[in-house]
Amino acid sequence: MAALDEGELKLARELQRAGFSASASVLAIVMATRAHARPEAELVEIVRQYPGLENVGVARAAVQELLRRGWLAQSGSNHATSTHQAPNLRELIAAELKDPSIAQRLLLLRANLEPNVRVLGPMKDLFVYESFMDLLSSAQEEICLPMLVTEPYDRTVRLLRESVFEILVGVAG
Repeated sequence: MAALDEGELKLARELQRAGFSASASVLAIVMATRAHARPEAELVEIVRQYPGLENVGVARAAVQELLRRGWLAQSGSNHATSTHQAPNLRELIAAELKDPSIAQRLLLLRANLEPNVRVLGPMKDLFVYESFMDLLSSAQEEICLPMLVTEPYDRTVRLLRESVFEILVGVAG
C-alpha cells in the first residue's frame, strides 16, 4: 500500500469535513500530488494502493464523485479515454477549503515526492499512454516493464501477449 504523508492526510480530512466522502477526499489529494492519468478502469486499480481506496467499488465511487464535481476530467482519442485531474485541481481544493495557500502546499507536496521516485516516463496524459501502448505493440527484442502491483489491464495484457508472440516467432524464424 502506498502511504500518504501527514500533510496529505490532513488535507484529506479537511475535505471530508467539507462534505466529501472519505474516499473522494483521499483521491482528490492523491490526484493533486501524484497526477495519475489512465483509462478509468486502470486508474481505479492504481488508486487502490492508497488508504481508504483498497476496495474496487469504493475506488470506483470516489472516481465518479470527483468526475461529477469536475475535479477529475476525461479526454480521449480513437483508442482510449484518459481519466485525470482537472487542470485546476489544486486551486479547486484550495477554494473548497477556503485557503488559497493550499494550492501552493499541494504543489510542494508533489515536488517533495520527486526525489524519492525515479520517473522514467510518467503517463499523465493520453499522448504518453498511447505512445506506451505503441511501443509495447512494436517491441522486437525485449520488453522491460517495471510496474506498480496492480491488476493487469486488458489492453496492456493483450498487447504484451501479441508482442511476446511476435518476438518468439522472430527468434524461431
